[in-house]
Amino acid sequence: MKRAKIRKIYNQKRFEKDACVLIGGYFIPISESSQYLTMRKFYTNLIINFFKKHSDDVSVDFQGSQDGEAVVARDKKGEIIALIHIDPYNLEIMQAEYENGKLEEFLKEYCF
Repeated sequence: MKRAKIRKIYNQKRFEKDACVLIGGYFIPISESSQYLTMRKFYTNLIINFFKKHSDDVSVDFQGSQDGEAVVARDKKGEIIALIHIDPYNLEIMQAEYENGKLEEFLKEYCF
């Protein structure tokens, strides 16, 4: 009975993984992938614009890393002064803060 249960869980996980697409190091359900990409691009651009108020060297880095992509601001010496990962968890928080009109406040507190 244990083997059947394990096989069922494995097949369920395999199905769930197959029903997803890998975006920025995270598996996103295919049905939500278009909306997720739109939201991700929107908030990435907002973060870049916010970081540019504090640094001339802003980029999206860490593509393909385990933690996924991040927007990074560096000082004149090339040292990282601010970083935020573009992951589902942070996007959810940023969306809530944006809807409350407090995204810049959040980014300043979270990143600097």
